[in-house]
Parts: sequence; structure tokens; C-alpha cells
Amino acid sequence: LDAVQDKGELYTLLHKADPLMANRLHPNDIRKVRRALAVFRDTKRRLSHTLRSKRATAFQRTAYDACVLSLKCSPEVLAQRLDARVDKMVLQGLVRECQELFRLLAGSGGPAQARRALEQPKGVAQSIGLKELCNYLVATYDHGQQQQEHPGDKSVKDRGET
Repeated sequence: LDAVQDKGELYTLLHKADPLMANRLHPNDIRKVRRALAVFRDTKRRLSHTLRSKRATAFQRTAYDACVLSLKCSPEVLAQRLDARVDKMVLQGLVRECQELFRLLAGSGGPAQARRALEQPKGVAQSIGLKELCNYLVATYDHGQQQQEHPGDKSVKDRGET
């Protein structure tokens, strides 16, 4: 399972092992596809069956009265809110923090090592901005500009959040 790197091949394996789970997951959601395959490999039970049985008993006996709320938001409003949030994050130091993390990931192996680390769907590679800024970080790293500040950018240390 760890040896398989191709998204399509992983998704095909999941579709054979657990078709219901494969239909629920997007083929590009490699972390969840791998997890579903690992559950099947380790337990010989389909994750879809396990989730269905847990869901069936989830609210049968609870210690508290529960109320489930669901909020809806139009895609246009959501997009505006996300754009505003990302703009705020950039002003608060997102690019600089990503540069610092990229340098740590690069270590002695340089940007190629950092890029490989970012391709893993776990740990720091899931941080907001790292994958999205990867090409920018590689280009600035290669040009020796990793120390260059982005306008309005401050690191966590500069903001006093350490």
C-alpha cells in the first residue's frame, strides 16, 4: 500500500475493496483513500460498513440531549469570506511563515527535499498555504530570496505569538 504512489491506482484498489467508500471519496483525496485501504487491509472489514454501523448506533444512547445544527451559505458569500480570510492571513505573515517552514523542510536537501515532503498528505504538509505557495517558495529559494519579506508580512516571532 505504501509502495503505490499513483492516485488512480490507489483509487482503483479502493473501488475493488470497498466500492461504497470509493463512491463517497474523491479520487484526489489520497489521505482518505489510503486510510480506507489501510482499514480494509488491517481489519478485513470495509470502512463503509464500519461507519454505517457506528452511524446507526451513534444517537441511540447519549448522556445528554443533543441538537444538531447545520448552517448554509451561498457559494458566492463563502468565496468572499474565504478570500477575505486568506488576505488577512497574508497580511499577518502567511508567506513568511510558509518560507520558514519550507526552509526547515528543505534542510540540506534543498527545495527538492521540501517539495517531496509537501507531497506527503500528513503533518506540516497540510498547513494552509504551503502546497499553494510551493512553486513560489521553490523559485524564491533558488534565487536566494528566501529571507526577503513579503509586503506586510511578519513572522510569528515578530507578532509576539511565540
